[in-house]
Amino acid sequence: DVYIKPDLDGISATDFERHKEAAARGRAAADAVAGRLQRLSVGEQQYAQWWGRIAAPEMHAPSVDEIEIAGLKQVTPETVKRHIRQQEGEPLDTDALNQDLLRAFGDGYYQSVDYTLLSTRERNILRITPLEKSWGPDYLRFGINLQVADQGTSFDLRAAYQKTWLNSLGAELLVTGQIGSFNLAAVQFYQPLDAAQTLFVQPIVRYERQFEPVFQNDQKLAEYELNATVAELAGGWNIGLLGQARIGWQQKRQRATLSTGLPLLPEGTINYGGGFLTLDLDQSNRLYFPSQGWSAKLRYFSSSDLNFSRIDARAGVAYTLGRHVLTAAAAYTGSPRGQLPVFDASSLGGFLRMSAFAPGQLLGDDVFYGQLKAERIIGTLPIGLRGDMRLGIALEAARRGEPYSETQRTGWLNSTTLYVGGETPLGPVYVGYGYSTSGTWNLYLFLGTP
Repeated sequence: DVYIKPDLDGISATDFERHKEAAARGRAAADAVAGRLQRLSVGEQQYAQWWGRIAAPEMHAPSVDEIEIAGLKQVTPETVKRHIRQQEGEPLDTDALNQDLLRAFGDGYYQSVDYTLLSTRERNILRITPLEKSWGPDYLRFGINLQVADQGTSFDLRAAYQKTWLNSLGAELLVTGQIGSFNLAAVQFYQPLDAAQTLFVQPIVRYERQFEPVFQNDQKLAEYELNATVAELAGGWNIGLLGQARIGWQQKRQRATLSTGLPLLPEGTINYGGGFLTLDLDQSNRLYFPSQGWSAKLRYFSSSDLNFSRIDARAGVAYTLGRHVLTAAAAYTGSPRGQLPVFDASSLGGFLRMSAFAPGQLLGDDVFYGQLKAERIIGTLPIGLRGDMRLGIALEAARRGEPYSETQRTGWLNSTTLYVGGETPLGPVYVGYGYSTSGTWNLYLFLGTP
């Protein structure tokens, strides 16, 4: 016998998305003993004769005459069908169908999604059977956000109540709350306008309370209390499986009050409204630790009340090479018209947002940001947790055309971060160290959802 034992360290029985990597490791292990295997081989003619005796006749995929969605109680069949590319009258494509059922399962309404092909009276019926969750349709979720750094600590507790399928079109109500360093209360209602949920309307009301630091020469000289009330009404379009586009109106009332320190920035209350347009596309395979895919986000807001407009743009890509994951991201925030309000400007600082700087240390307008990350999968988290454990390095750079804080820091700023991270049931967890050649540094412990 020739015993071949591939190196599958770090790949568990549930890492289905890494099957290609596992197969590659198996091939490498077989290649390593190719000389021993060669002694067991036979000639090409003898092999062809042997294969001809056992090879099964070529089978053609049956044609699908009808597609049926069965077993649903609350979810509508159109909600499932929007994911299915299989067409009636065409041969069954099992690979594409399995991918489509995984996407349907990702809607979060089902315990499982399966199919069977039935032959009745010379007709082939593709029956798709989603099994709706036995719990719900009301959900209560909790979360935390903890960031312990040498230059400041923040902690937030989060809760959300979600009620799904309020009507036959799949309307949803989401109520969220957060207390801690950043207080938040919000209510949003999602109402599809058709059974396939292609078009929708979405009103949102939220209240925010937070403290904004003001830094100069790496010293926190002031802290402002910000209170904001925001109301939005948007109409949207779910762009197939790519993402979502929205257009609407936002009204905002914000009050800034000096809490401690020097009066470096203006206080007072501002009221303004304006139209906005957003485009949110996401083809990443994971939410927090993507190993493949890309994403792109764009938001444009324009207010005639304060005579300014704002653009927020961000794009990212992830690629896996063996046990290494490479990611890149770029972002820009600026005002094509006028100037961003001081307390509605771009804010950088904190873990993997220019890690060498304190959270909120870099405030300004016309801000460019770039990030390159290289990670090595070094194992999996202990039992009870989940996901890869990664050792990574992040290179970051940012430039502010109009600084509102740290006004003496001009030009391009850099930050290098070394970290170990993984995913837990509470969200990502990181331990890291950030350093900038400008002389600032930070130690981090991060847990929760950003």
